[in-house]
Amino acid sequence: FLAHDGTGDERARRALVEIGRSVFNGAISTMIVLIPLVNAKTYVFQVFFRTFMAIIGYSAFNGLVVLPVLLSLIQPSSYNSLRSSIGIDPILRGEGEPSLDGEAKPTRYGEKDADGLVSMNTTMEVAHM
Repeated sequence: FLAHDGTGDERARRALVEIGRSVFNGAISTMIVLIPLVNAKTYVFQVFFRTFMAIIGYSAFNGLVVLPVLLSLIQPSSYNSLRSSIGIDPILRGEGEPSLDGEAKPTRYGEKDADGLVSMNTTMEVAHM
C-alpha cells in the first residue's frame, strides 16, 4: 500500500492485486493441512484445530478485508511522497526489471556491464574482531 501513489482506493486495490492472492493461498493451505484434525477424538487436538482455524480465519479476514478498507480511508502517505517531502529522490518502481524483450533496464544506482549485469559499485566493510 505504501509503495504506490494514487488515491486510497487505487492503492488498496493495487496492494490486494500484489499480495492478496498470497495471503489467501497461505490461509487456505494452512487450513488444508489442519483438516486431518477434524476427526480427532482427543480433546487437546479438537481445541488445537478450532483455535488454529479461528486464528487463520480471523487473520485472513483482517488482511484481505479490514486492513485494505482502513488504509483506503486513512490514506497514509506513500514512501515516494515521504521521500520527496524530506528531499530524497523518489524511487521509481520497475527499474532494473527485465523488459518484454528480455533485456534488463539499468537502475539509477548502477549501469550494465559487458555481460548485461547491473553493477552496483558498492563496497562492503567487514568488521574484524
